[in-house]
Amino acid sequence: MRAIGIDLGGTKISFGVVQDDGTLLAEYRLPTPDTWDEMRTLIGQAYEKFTGEYEDIVALGFGAAGLISLDGYAFYSPNVCAFDEGASLYDDLSADLDIEITIDNDNNCSAYAESRFGSAAGKNNVLVVGLGTGIGGAYILNGEVLRGAHGFAGEFGHFVVQRGGPKCACGKNGCYEALASGSALGRIAREYAEQARAANLLAMVDDISQINGTHVRVSAENGDEDALEIIDVFAKNVADGLVSLTNIFDPEVIVISGGLVEMSDLLLDPVRKYFHLESEGGSNRPLANIVMAKLGEKSGVIGAGALSLSRLV
Repeated sequence: MRAIGIDLGGTKISFGVVQDDGTLLAEYRLPTPDTWDEMRTLIGQAYEKFTGEYEDIVALGFGAAGLISLDGYAFYSPNVCAFDEGASLYDDLSADLDIEITIDNDNNCSAYAESRFGSAAGKNNVLVVGLGTGIGGAYILNGEVLRGAHGFAGEFGHFVVQRGGPKCACGKNGCYEALASGSALGRIAREYAEQARAANLLAMVDDISQINGTHVRVSAENGDEDALEIIDVFAKNVADGLVSLTNIFDPEVIVISGGLVEMSDLLLDPVRKYFHLESEGGSNRPLANIVMAKLGEKSGVIGAGALSLSRLV
């Protein structure tokens, strides 16, 4: 069996065809639309395209960033303006398309994919933290996504780790997302540039405001010491949040998913260092191994498709 998988984030929406063994047969990406009506149109186009090209497509899974209820309603998303007034994802897509529909949070989908087909396959207690434009996540307990009473569990980006800290997209100050997301990495880099401490980053752009996390990664890969220092500061922020989440969940493995997986060991090595230094009990206790998502940025679309197929069994 096959399914259409859709992964919606703050900057892009991905569409793919997923087999029941987790194989991604096709994928394409578009910028995230500004309205739900535009998004519905794009989803309808993807449905027509893929059902015309592939046989045995029996379900569609849509993983969306934000507060997505158990019945498929998008209440709010700080990084997706299409949901500013709320959106009836399940009801609208069920009316539009002649196919079984599954709606879930995007990080729940990523976590499901990694726990079944990726770097946490075979593990029972899995913490997945998605580092992208924002931060989301999920916890897998005995193979099942922990969703909470309303479906909103896993909004790890919005617990406060630094009271009075940087402004978050949700409107609060000092959220984990404001300190440890891809957007936060860009902010830290711009702060360095404003202090004339990132000459190579400045040389890559026309204006300081254009500096983002990708510039930091590329510069660090070329050995730039300022960029490596920026990543070290950022990694400490990431690790601080993982320490707190570990105290709550006690996972056997922590999977980093989302766009920042492209940073690989540039990020993973200092995160592991600070995680071990700051964890309660340190070397005197067993700690989760921290790994990058094996499925990379494709985990969301694979998970959305695979989750929709699992609902048919």
